[in-house]
Amino acid sequence: MGDYDKGLSYGNTSLVLGKKLNFKKGIAKSYHNIGNIYDDQGNYDKALKNHFASLKIRETIGDKQGIAISYGNIGGVYLKQGKIAEAKKQSLASLRIAIEIGVKDDIKEAYQTLSLIDSAAGNFKGAYEYHKLFKEINDSIFNVESAEKTVEMTAMYDSEKKETQIKLLEKDKEKQAALAVVEKKKQQTILYSVIGGLFLVLVFAGFMYNRFKVTQKQKHIITEQKHLVEEKHKEITDSINYAERIQRSFLATSEMLDEHLKDYFVFFRPKDVVSGYFYWAAELNPPSGGRGSFHCCINFFDNNLLTFIYRYYRA
Repeated sequence: MGDYDKGLSYGNTSLVLGKKLNFKKGIAKSYHNIGNIYDDQGNYDKALKNHFASLKIRETIGDKQGIAISYGNIGGVYLKQGKIAEAKKQSLASLRIAIEIGVKDDIKEAYQTLSLIDSAAGNFKGAYEYHKLFKEINDSIFNVESAEKTVEMTAMYDSEKKETQIKLLEKDKEKQAALAVVEKKKQQTILYSVIGGLFLVLVFAGFMYNRFKVTQKQKHIITEQKHLVEEKHKEITDSINYAERIQRSFLATSEMLDEHLKDYFVFFRPKDVVSGYFYWAAELNPPSGGRGSFHCCINFFDNNLLTFIYRYYRA
């Protein structure tokens, strides 16, 4: 009893607020709720009064679904009152509008009420037909709801699956990012190593080039010194050869020696180009038409060696 009172209190409060705001759809809904409370209490007259009030407002604003619901509510109250004809009239009106707008829940409620009305009237065949229609549409609604739930669950599964995939992708991206950082550091290390290597190569090349320049300079100096030495050597050699020619010009010829000496030999083998010791022979002061005196001089460094050579040839 207390719950009904609270319900009526809330319904009346809602009704007053709706009227203040001139919110007709809200007013119709308030009458609808109050009518259902009176219906549950068994106060059918007040229930009908509120349902008709709700129907009138819904017809005014053109709320077809609301109209179908109001007709259904009124038909249900008439059924409870035993007013079968009025109940069927209101329920058929509800069914017609529900089919027109295609609201399956309202169609289902209308079929169920009509099945109860025909059953109460003793029209069991009609009651059975309406019950079959009720069952079919109820199963259809159930299937739709099941399908919707299946779709919803599938969507949830797909959503969770996508979230999982997204998380995996994010982890993969993080992994790829980490690998990219490592690879970047590796590339930087390689780059720095290459730069360092090139720097060392350049330093070494600079050192080698400097050594090459020093070597070339030293080689140039050596070459110049070599040319200078060769020139000096040539000058000295030329001087020695010239001295040798001068020395040989002083030596007695074999013709001169053969002419003045009978038993002789000459051993003259200088150690160097120019001999420090040499022999000399010449005819001095020859008279006119006659012979002069022949003088010869032997300048030797080892008398014993010369004696040995003389004895060897005499033997």
